[in-house]
Amino acid sequence: MSIIQTRISALCLAVLGATFLGSLAIPGSPGAAGSFSKDALWDDGRAELNLYEAEAPLYGEKRRFEARMIVVKEDFNRELRVKSDVGPVPGKTFEVLKLNHLRTIPAGSYEEHEMVSVYLDRGSFRPEKLTMTHFESCGITFVEVLPEGDRLTHTSHSYWDHEGDRTLQIPFGAGDFLYDALPLQIRGMDLAAMQPQSLKILPSQMSGKVMNLVPVPMTLRVAGKAKIQVPAGDFEVFQVELSRPAGKDRYYFEVMFPYRLVKMETAEGGISRPRISLRLDYWNLTANGDEQRLK
Repeated sequence: MSIIQTRISALCLAVLGATFLGSLAIPGSPGAAGSFSKDALWDDGRAELNLYEAEAPLYGEKRRFEARMIVVKEDFNRELRVKSDVGPVPGKTFEVLKLNHLRTIPAGSYEEHEMVSVYLDRGSFRPEKLTMTHFESCGITFVEVLPEGDRLTHTSHSYWDHEGDRTLQIPFGAGDFLYDALPLQIRGMDLAAMQPQSLKILPSQMSGKVMNLVPVPMTLRVAGKAKIQVPAGDFEVFQVELSRPAGKDRYYFEVMFPYRLVKMETAEGGISRPRISLRLDYWNLTANGDEQRLK
């Protein structure tokens, strides 16, 4: 952690960017993402891997589990909207930052596994794709969300009755957001200067059922700075509040670059606190024993 937190040159760049672009630093604007998404940190051939001690209510009981959030740069095939196997290809690929959010939630004899992947254009920091998969002992649900101009193409496959297989078109403006992208997308905002924002946000797609198909009004505001303690250590953070129909979520992002999410509380009663934060080429660490790197 201390290595990342002492990236003085990156912090200075962020401060200078805020000075000249303060009036442009609205959620999702290129000026707001700027120094964060384009920093050389993301070009080091590794991923940021955060492991969280988490808890959330499920079937009327509080469940404790480990959650993971992974951020990594990838070359994205413009036509196919998938990772490019051959790396960058002029005219055919562009760079994205990808957020993978993984959860395995125990429930007695019944265990739920779910993951959402969100791809943000590295330049504009706008979403290019979202996928979600959920499976447990009864079946599998899959969702794909593709921004297409002023709308989202939402394709889903579910084992639930009345859901099945379907494709919908959902209105989605240039200033709208995806809830599942916020843990990464907020990191590209100028939180020191940001004023309260009224936004339309497509609610979370992470679920065993296909729901939340209409963007709803939410309010995003910075509630100030604080000092907090989590299993990974002590941090000075910006507290960001998201008011939505279900209540209020609170995100805590470290003040220093790379502005990691060091605590998250949801209106439903969920909470996540990081246990460890690493930079790893985890896809190359697949041998028996490599799991010890996550201890």
